[in-house]
Amino acid sequence: MADGPLHGFKRGQPIYRDVDFAFASSFEGRRYTATHQTPTTDVTGQTSLVATTPTFLFSQTGADTAWGLNSMQLSQSGTVAGGDIFISLAIDTANRRSGSTGTAVTPQVMYSGESTAANVTFTYNPTATAAGGGTRYLGTWAANADTGVITTLDFRDAVIIGTTGSILVYTWAGTTAPSWKFVFEFTEFLT
Repeated sequence: MADGPLHGFKRGQPIYRDVDFAFASSFEGRRYTATHQTPTTDVTGQTSLVATTPTFLFSQTGADTAWGLNSMQLSQSGTVAGGDIFISLAIDTANRRSGSTGTAVTPQVMYSGESTAANVTFTYNPTATAAGGGTRYLGTWAANADTGVITTLDFRDAVIIGTTGSILVYTWAGTTAPSWKFVFEFTEFLT
């Protein structure tokens, strides 16, 4: 990894974000993308919202880094969903991944000159533990049920998980579950 911390600030100090934040975090080997490494694979969502069956789950326990979700892009592919699609984002102070369920995808560092592995685990279609007191739903969005439409949600690194926690992304449609191509971008930073 390149020398120097990505963020030289402590809680309570002013934070100034400049236009080169994405470049700097990538150059330091701390910016990652999570997408399927077999590009022809679709990931299927659900037909209803159930707290223990997210479509996508980021989780970590006791890491030496926190991390912020920058953005996510979901593109309907394969079978068209039955009716409007809903996307809901939740965060939790606990690692909600139940055992080794779901299909793991290794996040890829976005700078070819680095090989730093991410601390966070990313899975699709896992089983999550029940929501507890640390669960917060941050938003729910509707998307059109058409193939090729890309739904982009830009969080500007503001959805932050501490050294232990989870981000859960739920996707569902009424009668036929949506199927997706996906890209998530996030940055890890030292705590």
